[in-house]
Amino acid sequence: MNTQIILSGTSLKHEPEWIEVPAGNFIMGSNEADREAFHDEMPQHIATINAPYLIASTPITNAQYKVFVQDTGHPTLKHGNNEDVCDCPVTYISWYDALAFCKWLTQEMQKAKRFQNENNLYVTLPNEAQWERAARGTNGQRFTWGNNAPNVFLLNYNRRDGSPTPVGSYPSGISPVGCLDMAGNVWEWTLDTERKYPYIETENQESLGIQQRRILRGGSYESSERSVRCAVRSWNYPEERDETVGFRVVII
Repeated sequence: MNTQIILSGTSLKHEPEWIEVPAGNFIMGSNEADREAFHDEMPQHIATINAPYLIASTPITNAQYKVFVQDTGHPTLKHGNNEDVCDCPVTYISWYDALAFCKWLTQEMQKAKRFQNENNLYVTLPNEAQWERAARGTNGQRFTWGNNAPNVFLLNYNRRDGSPTPVGSYPSGISPVGCLDMAGNVWEWTLDTERKYPYIETENQESLGIQQRRILRGGSYESSERSVRCAVRSWNYPEERDETVGFRVVII
């Protein structure tokens, strides 16, 4: 695949590994015949990604978030279970905390001249379409690894481990584009407020100042089989923090 988003220079020590996802159409949501589907996942439809983007291969970790806190003095709270394990996903993160991290990482990458000036690139949270496209590919598969039911070799779910596990611990659960931990482990914030389907990307560019609940994706270490499907949508208020919620980032 020809790279359409080019990062210059050497990656930062605390920078995620990036995976490029091309623009185009994909199957989003769940079919009405799916008995496990929730109402807000329907109707299943063709959604369009309007431009290519880069997505972090894993959620942001405690180690990466710690650099941000030390550099900015951003206030922190208890990060939940396994907060001292560097490679575990950071949790107890509000939507506003995640956006502050994105702003900081954008500035860090700008200072390191990682962005080509003409591209006007920046780091942010994925919208719902970007997240789901990276999780399931284009063909509407139920889980990140395909259509087979989950098991303990594919993801951290169903309270088996009782806490987040280090990112990348379940390589067999890799998504079609190469992302890890998009099922189970921690819920992930998206940029979007709640909207009914069909999803139209250009209609979901909400003002970041709107105080409405935001969509979470992917399930967590506490989630059942039903809630780690790629199409599942949950939500929380942007100021809320929870030990099952973290985030991953994109470059657009």
